[in-house]
Parts: sequence; C-alpha cells; structure tokens
Amino acid sequence: MPLRKSCLYKNWRIMLIEKIIQELQNIPEEKLSEIYELIHDFRLRLNPENRQTRTPGLLISNPFNSV
Repeated sequence: MPLRKSCLYKNWRIMLIEKIIQELQNIPEEKLSEIYELIHDFRLRLNPENRQTRTPGLLISNPFNSV
C-alpha cells in the first residue's frame, strides 16, 4: 500500500510542476526575472538555516538568449 501512495504523490507532484510551468510560459519575458526572485526568496525562507545571501542586480534577465 505505501508504494501506491508514493506513486500517487509523484504523479500529483509532476502534474503540479507542469501546471506551474504552463503558467510561467504565459508570463512576458521581461517579467521572468521578477518571478525568479519571488520563487528563489520563497524557497530560501522555507529553510532559513541554509539561507545564502545574494547580491542584488547580478541576475541577467535571460542568460540563454545571446544578443
């Protein structure tokens, strides 16, 4: 029985991640850095013991798109 619960959890988690990705795809490119900051800060607040400080302004809005 625990194996079935584990599979259901994994399926639910994958579906939720896919829904998040779908939402992210509808956000304008110039706003993605703001979303990244929001997610990053949220994740860090979940575990304050591992909090690493970062220097504001060093994030490139789209590092995969060469100019």
